[in-house]
Amino acid sequence: MNRSSSYRFIALTVLALLIAACQPSQNDKPVDGTAALDQSNKTAPNNAQSAIDISKLKQAQNTPDLSAPTQGPALPDFASITDVSTKKQAFFAFLQPMIMQENQHLAELRRHFGKLQTLLSQQGQLHPVDQQWLTKTARLYRADADTAHQQLTLLQAKVDHIPAALVKAQAANESAWGTSRFAREANNLFGQWCFQPGCGIAPLQRGANDTHEVQSFSSVAAGLRSYFTNLNGNKSYASLRQIRRCLNGQSDQPSGRALAAGLTNYSARGGHYVEELQAMIRINKLEPWQVDWWGENNPKHACYPLVQVEVDRPDPVVVAAVKLASSAISSSTASPSIVVNSTVTSSSTVSSEILSSSMASASLPRSSIDTALTADTSSGSILSSALNSTT
Repeated sequence: MNRSSSYRFIALTVLALLIAACQPSQNDKPVDGTAALDQSNKTAPNNAQSAIDISKLKQAQNTPDLSAPTQGPALPDFASITDVSTKKQAFFAFLQPMIMQENQHLAELRRHFGKLQTLLSQQGQLHPVDQQWLTKTARLYRADADTAHQQLTLLQAKVDHIPAALVKAQAANESAWGTSRFAREANNLFGQWCFQPGCGIAPLQRGANDTHEVQSFSSVAAGLRSYFTNLNGNKSYASLRQIRRCLNGQSDQPSGRALAAGLTNYSARGGHYVEELQAMIRINKLEPWQVDWWGENNPKHACYPLVQVEVDRPDPVVVAAVKLASSAISSSTASPSIVVNSTVTSSSTVSSEILSSSMASASLPRSSIDTALTADTSSGSILSSALNSTT
């Protein structure tokens, strides 16, 4: 074979190989449009199945609104009411409708939790709209959990009724019967803090390194909603919720007196603050009050251990305020009300029993103590009044 024939043979061989390589194999046979669609469905079954499932999922009806009330009755000028009894009655009457509204909201939430739990059991998952609402609610009440079932279980344990007696006592205590600066300027009856600049009003006696503000609300009703959410969600008040669950488990009506024992973390005064709230509930007859209370003398009651509160006597905060104010009067360096309010929370109302004990421990004359016990306003005003009577 000559060289030209050899080249021709090689070229033909290469061409034949190239043609063979381009022929479709049995494994690469083409598919028509229907087969291609079937293949697509096989590779992405989850998306199609998910769309079908969502279309079949039932959605809960009458979902409660989670937004805070933007409007409500304006805070009356309680400072203008000079008669103590009249002021108290007006203050409690002002709060009562809003307290009922908030407890009704909590009842609606609990009913809705039950609906979602039923749907979850029936369907295995919630409608996306319901799941979104549940996620938002769990975040609001700090119900951290991995699944919808766990979120609902935790929410049902945390979110429940707050006794009106406790709400009224705390509101009167923290707002000086609706007359404090924070009540008047920020619609904040419960001394609630916030930590973003501009979120509220900076306390006059705030420490140099402190950044908190007393939170501002658009209405008293909005502040009340925040307070209810706080007690039901904040880990600092887990004891209150534990007492409530225990009493519910015993078929006992949770009382403000009992739940107050779970608020030692609400104030730096700890147990003294609890005693103060309980005294205010009793003195103002905010709920039936049995002297022979199971929380004091029935250790066999299932909830007895939960309502025991340790109290160091006398109240160190009030004693310190009295001593500082006494020193200020003696040296004439400052107004007693300024000194007192820098030591005791300016919107705190100290019960007569605690105040009397603390002032006696500070060696104040009996006459000044009697003057203080006839007052019924903020602790700063009570102590200042008593101290001024010594000059």
